[in-house]
Amino acid sequence: MTKKYLSFWFYVLFLFSVIIIPIEIADHALKNEGYWTERYGTIEDKRNGREGKWCEATIAESDSFMREPINSRSNYGFILVGCYMVLAAIFDALCMIRNKTDSNKNNDTTGNDDDDGMKQTSENVVSAVEEEYGNIEEELQTEKKPAKVEKIEIRNGVFQYPIVSLTAGIANILLGLGSFYMHACNCSPGFRADNAGMLAVASFPVFMTPLQLAMGSLLPIRPSIQSYLRLFCSLLPPIGQSLMYVSKIRSWGIWKDTFIMLGPLDIIVSISVALLLSSSRLGERNNHQQQQRHSFDYYIIGVGVLATIIGGISWILDESKIWCFRTHAFPLNLLRGHAFCHILMAVVSFCTYYWYRSERIFLIVKDGSNSENNENNRKDENV
Repeated sequence: MTKKYLSFWFYVLFLFSVIIIPIEIADHALKNEGYWTERYGTIEDKRNGREGKWCEATIAESDSFMREPINSRSNYGFILVGCYMVLAAIFDALCMIRNKTDSNKNNDTTGNDDDDGMKQTSENVVSAVEEEYGNIEEELQTEKKPAKVEKIEIRNGVFQYPIVSLTAGIANILLGLGSFYMHACNCSPGFRADNAGMLAVASFPVFMTPLQLAMGSLLPIRPSIQSYLRLFCSLLPPIGQSLMYVSKIRSWGIWKDTFIMLGPLDIIVSISVALLLSSSRLGERNNHQQQQRHSFDYYIIGVGVLATIIGGISWILDESKIWCFRTHAFPLNLLRGHAFCHILMAVVSFCTYYWYRSERIFLIVKDGSNSENNENNRKDENV
């Protein structure tokens, strides 16, 4: 492990602890104080003579700060994944700033006084050779030059626009806290916060797809215009996820149960876009062929799909009370189907984010004698 890798995870765990420790302190201080009872009364299902929706809800204690302790704490997985994304955004932004600073320093050091002397010496040598053997440049122009191939790596949308990681991380943290709120209090505000977080997280691939396509575009447009197009698409995930969250929190009602449909849609969109970008595509710019190569770690999709299926089954078994241990005694109290579903869904959220983060884009320039065009691609990458 490198020092940078260890420092990254130190900050991830530090941020995670900053969020989790106050919750655990509150649980210890308000364990049997009836904190939620004072605000929302007894558990709604028990008040109406109904059995709790989840297995642990059937034995929930109204006066506890965590009425469903295992289901509540199982949401820490979403918070950890969110902390990872937030720190990834910060590290990516710092890396971009450092690279830009180093590039500027290198450019500043190239224009020193020795260049004039070297240039004059070079001109003298060329003149002497031309007197002896004739004009070299004219002879070289008559020779057939072999085609050159240049391979340029382009940062994907997640790396190039850290705001995408930042917003996705905040959405996951809000999901963890919202679901914790719902299972801790068994109340309507917690239910809205839980659903709002799910909707924001599940919509990430839908809003990320335009940016992914823009990063993989070989449209016949100027690099500067393409940069603005990518910048516009990079704002779609933050704006879209924020609107999804706020719409559900405000109970606008237009997104009822939408997150259930977004799961299959996410998988279909992710695989379809990956297959489209992975196919060989050639474009023409300034009479030079350019080809983009995209590589994906398809096993991430497999892990995400498997976790989704197992998590869904766990959800159903817990809700139907088939997978249900009605006890607070250790270790059976840990075996909650709904809690297991929370953990697996956090894995799915991480896989979804890592799928986009691990994409590698290479620009293959054939007959790349047009240095100006290649330089524009590098500038476009750094915008």
